[in-house]
Amino acid sequence: MMADDEGDSVFDQIADVLGEDRALIFIGTLPAAGNRPWRKCFHVPKRLSPNHWLVARLGWSDAQRMVRSFGGMILQPSNVRYWGRDMRNKRVVQMFSRGATPQTIAAELGISEARVRELIDGRRVSRKGSRQ
Repeated sequence: MMADDEGDSVFDQIADVLGEDRALIFIGTLPAAGNRPWRKCFHVPKRLSPNHWLVARLGWSDAQRMVRSFGGMILQPSNVRYWGRDMRNKRVVQMFSRGATPQTIAAELGISEARVRELIDGRRVSRKGSRQ
């Protein structure tokens, strides 16, 4: 499924059905399509059986909502791995602004205290560790 004329991504359309948090978790747990780890792809059936994998992942109610919205379609949402990281990074700054210490933030979010300080200071670090 391609993005529509209004610019909504497939993720946005799934989030309209499931809610943003649920869509992030759902898409994030989908297996990679083929040998491309960045690609997610799945088929939504027109009719749902109780033992379908969508029911196992989403529960009957949400799986039925997906069928009503996307039944018969193959969806290719973007990999949301980086969106989750962006949300976490924003949460670091929010927690700090509410008075949490870098040590507490690091422990709660499972990242290093050095990374917390970089995010608080507004520094960006490339994957190779060089500062930008």
